[in-house]
Amino acid sequence: METYLYTCKHCYKEFRPTRRVVQKFCSDSCRVGHHQSNKRVKQKNSDSFKKSEEISKALEKLKKKKRKEKKKEEGRSEGMSLAGIGNAAAGTVIVDTVINMLTPEHNKPATKGDLLDLRNHLNRYRRIKNMKPNLIEQKPYFDLETGLIIYK
Repeated sequence: METYLYTCKHCYKEFRPTRRVVQKFCSDSCRVGHHQSNKRVKQKNSDSFKKSEEISKALEKLKKKKRKEKKKEEGRSEGMSLAGIGNAAAGTVIVDTVINMLTPEHNKPATKGDLLDLRNHLNRYRRIKNMKPNLIEQKPYFDLETGLIIYK
């Protein structure tokens, strides 16, 4: 039975495998060393990524700061002003007035006062036309306050 020579992935020396499964390393020390060196490389890459991310965040903060300074120099600020609040209030009043003028009366929403007026105009008792009178010929009515059917 002929065995093949393999090359160690860590030290790159040729060796004969001692197990049935294909071996990648000539010894346990090479296997551990390879794992640790890969771990160090990954750590360095992640550290450099974190540093580049921090640098990009710092640059973005500087850009924002410069933009704010430029706006202040030009007389524009990001804060609220009395003129801006007044303009917004005037715009809202104008829009509400135009909407109120252009909306037909029958499409406007009902208010609580409208409902109370309607209730006052209605009688408390409403005649039920599709029910027959009782045995003593009293007609049925619906009581709006109690929600019961009564006969008068």
